[in-house]
Amino acid sequence: AFSPNGDGINDEFRVAFKSLAKFNCWIYNRWGRQLYHWTDPTKGWDGTIGSQKAEPGAYYYVIEAVGTDGKEYWKRGNINLFRK
Repeated sequence: AFSPNGDGINDEFRVAFKSLAKFNCWIYNRWGRQLYHWTDPTKGWDGTIGSQKAEPGAYYYVIEAVGTDGKEYWKRGNINLFRK
């Protein structure tokens, strides 16, 4: 879960990593519409869609990555966005 409210705590959905050669992450809504995509693992999703704040609720992520050791990673799951 994350809460993009500008308080500096959990304001972005980010992934934990050590050393990656390739990284892709996609965010989808509950209907499967792609909302956000990024390729830099040091960045994250700030809870916006375009320039608009995303509604609170469940979203889904898909991560495709390759470590510097050549190991492939495929992760998917859900995240909850909270707003106050």
